[in-house]
Amino acid sequence: MLSTLSAPPQQRPPLSVLRRVGTWTVHDPEDLVSLRQSVVTAVLSWRDAHHRSHPARQDHLTLIATELATNALKYGAPPVITSLYRQHDGWLIDVEDGHADTAPLPYPPEPGRPGRNGILIVSKLSRRWGWYAHHADTARKHVWAWLRD
Repeated sequence: MLSTLSAPPQQRPPLSVLRRVGTWTVHDPEDLVSLRQSVVTAVLSWRDAHHRSHPARQDHLTLIATELATNALKYGAPPVITSLYRQHDGWLIDVEDGHADTAPLPYPPEPGRPGRNGILIVSKLSRRWGWYAHHADTARKHVWAWLRD
């Protein structure tokens, strides 16, 4: 029996206590390769600058950034902006798009189904994930994921 999955309630991460490491705009699927490379470069630069020897989960960070940006391209509205933040014990990835009225929905796993696994992957690899709508000049949806070192 498949379980019913739902998006978590809207919740903002504590961005004020985080240090932004990088921000990238994704316009189309071809930009995803550059996004992955940029996230790896940012994580390695941070690691080197802070004399850390561990890889800081760069593989999980790049996969989550790519999955969230892909979802924003497929189901959201441009521009898609991906930001990477650092706190003392972990990383936050925040992807925003212009479709603030649609919550991200995780789909139950279905063997052999191509696609629709992005949020499920994010929920498995991250410690927490969530979303919120921000209404400033224009309405924006933010989907975020938190990973500990």
